[in-house]
Amino acid sequence: MRDRALLLKRFRLAVWLVLIMPARLWPEYLIKSTFQCERPKVCKLTKCRSEGPAATVSSVSHGATTEYSDGAPSTVAPTLALLVAMVLFGANPPIMKLVTAPPMLSAAVRFMMSAVVVWVALLVSGQRLPLAILRRAVLPGCAMALNFAAFFAAVNHASIAVLSVILALQPAVVMVVAWVFLREPATRAQIGWTVVGICGVVVVVLGGDPKVTGDSLGILLGSVALLAFVGYYVAGRHVRTVTAVTPLQWMTGVTTVAALAMLPVVAFTAKPGDFARFGSADLAYLLFMAALVGGVGHTMLGYAHRFVPAGRSSIIMLGMNVVSIGLAWVINHQPVTWLQVAGGVIVLGSVAATVRSARRPVIELAMEPA
Repeated sequence: MRDRALLLKRFRLAVWLVLIMPARLWPEYLIKSTFQCERPKVCKLTKCRSEGPAATVSSVSHGATTEYSDGAPSTVAPTLALLVAMVLFGANPPIMKLVTAPPMLSAAVRFMMSAVVVWVALLVSGQRLPLAILRRAVLPGCAMALNFAAFFAAVNHASIAVLSVILALQPAVVMVVAWVFLREPATRAQIGWTVVGICGVVVVVLGGDPKVTGDSLGILLGSVALLAFVGYYVAGRHVRTVTAVTPLQWMTGVTTVAALAMLPVVAFTAKPGDFARFGSADLAYLLFMAALVGGVGHTMLGYAHRFVPAGRSSIIMLGMNVVSIGLAWVINHQPVTWLQVAGGVIVLGSVAATVRSARRPVIELAMEPA
């Protein structure tokens, strides 16, 4: 009981350090730099249509209008980017199970490695990270760190099955948040396939006869992890549609902030002997995930955010649960039941239907006075 109270106290302090304190110190500046364009103007999505040779975004800066494009000639490139991100995200849990070091510390080390990877890629590509982009990445980066911290803290109070079901609600929450804040209304087909996909994930998770346990604290922490990831996801979609930031620049900023935000979490949760538990195999696994999942996967997601509405892309990302179950069968030797196979077919069916219904978006932005 005392350990539980101490863990909760440390988690609250870590949340305060990585999220609440920065927001209190610079609330208006951080929020505006993340969710607005050049002050005193505010970007607002006004129309989306499937015309034109490439997805373009118009922005206004000090009275001058400019257009830029990531050069996606069709939906093929963004869809492939989402599918690559889906597979890489799905590979994360099975490989993470191979790491014998403490989970929270392993997540922090992976963030540090990811930051190094994206910085090297940024410098090699000849790009740079403007301070303005780094400022926009503060809240999304803190949200990403909070997602990891809350999830690994919740593991001590709820089973993976319970947490997986909570996180499976992500497309529904993203759809509502995107509808309210990004003015991206969901179609009936999107709502329907979201419900179908979530039900399929529930079947995949619970179909393996897992241990279903959890207390109120575990459910609360799982919900915090869900909302934190939704915040990171929607913020990424918004920034990519209203600013001329490249996917690699954006992920470099977000990953850097997330890595720094994980430091106080590790300081209050790790024990001195935990660092000695890292073996060469653990570091190899973490570097693999840092390069592919943290570097390539999130960068691909950032690229797709420019062209695919958040509600639609989040449905496609549901497929990572099926990838996780399949790879766990190969890597971790976990048995797969026929009920899980049926659930996987349902999930992949919703993903395929979403991909098939995708249209090439051309986003037009209208500037309104703040």
